[in-house]
Amino acid sequence: MADEDLVALQDRLDREAEVRNAVANAERFWEGADRPRGPFVPPGEPGSGATDPAWYSRSSPSRCAPVARDSEFVRQCLAVAEWAGAGVEVSEDGFPADSFEDDGLGCPLIAPDLMWVTCVRAGLVKVVGLRAVSTVGSLDSDAEWADLGLQLVGNLLICMEDVDPVLYAMTDLFSPGFGGWAAEVLTEWWWVSMANAVGQRAAAPDPSASDDAVRRALELLGFLGVFEVAGEHEGRWVPTALGHDVGLAVLHLGMHGVFRTVS
Repeated sequence: MADEDLVALQDRLDREAEVRNAVANAERFWEGADRPRGPFVPPGEPGSGATDPAWYSRSSPSRCAPVARDSEFVRQCLAVAEWAGAGVEVSEDGFPADSFEDDGLGCPLIAPDLMWVTCVRAGLVKVVGLRAVSTVGSLDSDAEWADLGLQLVGNLLICMEDVDPVLYAMTDLFSPGFGGWAAEVLTEWWWVSMANAVGQRAAAPDPSASDDAVRRALELLGFLGVFEVAGEHEGRWVPTALGHDVGLAVLHLGMHGVFRTVS
């Protein structure tokens, strides 16, 4: 066997070992023998599982890029970067002196400060002293669009304060081996989750607030382009190609302590 073949084989074995370890440490990954038909929407029903290591690879840029291009969130971030243009004045904390909301770029789902921080962290905007400028490139390739979508959504989730309902919905929707969850199921499971500050196990349960948190989480995930309601799965929420990649990133970041574990 040639040296390059040995290297390729070792890389594959190392990758499969990492997958086995990840699956062993993630309670949400059901065991099973089903092999996924596609890179981001595996078949089956709850409990069928998926053990093919290929499922844990990123989606191909050719499938992820169109989702990123169509994402309302990505388009909004690019519009904010365009608004910054050749330079806008910012405060000592790095936030715009004038609100981009005044120019019609407000988003009802994401606070302007959070949107701005996300754009800066993802590299769309650069703050230098008391000025901020757009650093958006040409975005000519599918790979560039796919990476942009992942960077923007990932940084948004890292910076969000009330992120538990979103992460809860994401990790359950991401569970490999079946075609997603109905909103009603996610609502019920969030209600009994230990991570739910107003849920069944809380000191002061509030069913209405709990249900509203799930509704807002799913609305946000749809706005980001991470999940969608697919008719072929009987109205269930399923991950897009971008959602698959974001789910992998969330699991990786979660295992490294970036997010508090949700139940």
